[in-house]
Amino acid sequence: MAQHKNHPPEPASFRMCKLHVDSLAAHPEIAPALIQWMKNKAASPLALVGKDTPFVAKGPIGTLGLNIRHAHLTQDLAVCYRIHGRPTMIDLYGVFSHKELGTGDAANIRMQQQMAKRFGHQEFK
Repeated sequence: MAQHKNHPPEPASFRMCKLHVDSLAAHPEIAPALIQWMKNKAASPLALVGKDTPFVAKGPIGTLGLNIRHAHLTQDLAVCYRIHGRPTMIDLYGVFSHKELGTGDAANIRMQQQMAKRFGHQEFK
């Protein structure tokens, strides 16, 4: 159903995978910032919340074709996610540091390839 310009967008629903759960166990301090990000994103799924960008299209994660994005929750930690469907669904892949993603100042293509492979094998619930 098309949105009427006077009606707010429908809130998004979230799905999580095992990688997301594991990443939160590794970074428990990020939970409050992630919860706030999720509230903002649920209310307005297409709005950019903070530094929110897609992965480089020609990079290992970008070439998966899943349109995975990452939004910084702190200077070094970002939530990786994708938006799809109607009604809007947001799949949470996890919270990772630049080093874990291989996207730091010294980019690590091998790490990016490993993360792309892990992202591609996730099942969401």
